[in-house]
Amino acid sequence: MIVFFAVKAFSPKGEQNAVKGIKIFDRPVEMNMRGAKVYGHVKAIKQ
Repeated sequence: MIVFFAVKAFSPKGEQNAVKGIKIFDRPVEMNMRGAKVYGHVKAIKQ
């Protein structure tokens, strides 16, 4: 089962942004950074 959530982020100036997760590579773990596994990249896109 796949679940999607509509997540919003607010900037310090009060602007609303949509939060999107993106996969860059076609593998479960994108990279290891200082021992922490990164599964995707999260970006806040201005609306």
